[in-house]
Amino acid sequence: NKTVKLIKHGTKLSRITLPKTNNLPTYLFLKKQRFLCKGCKTTFIASTSMVKRNCFISKRIIQTLAAEGQFITSEKDIAFRQSVSTTTVNRALH
Repeated sequence: NKTVKLIKHGTKLSRITLPKTNNLPTYLFLKKQRFLCKGCKTTFIASTSMVKRNCFISKRIIQTLAAEGQFITSEKDIAFRQSVSTTTVNRALH
């Protein structure tokens, strides 16, 4: 709509968990742009294809957790190897 005006409204810093590199935890600190709609007075944040909405763990990690879940190992061991919580592993497997 040409009558509605969007303006930049600051940024939000997100720490996204990525797969390990050289057996070290890897994080991406991503500044997401926030926007303000002058017409409806609401704000929203730019999205990325690396993570699901309102999530800070990359899709690649979720795929890795599902792949490791095929073998007979405990959720605690998988969580330790991927530097995530056991709850995250449980959610990815079930």
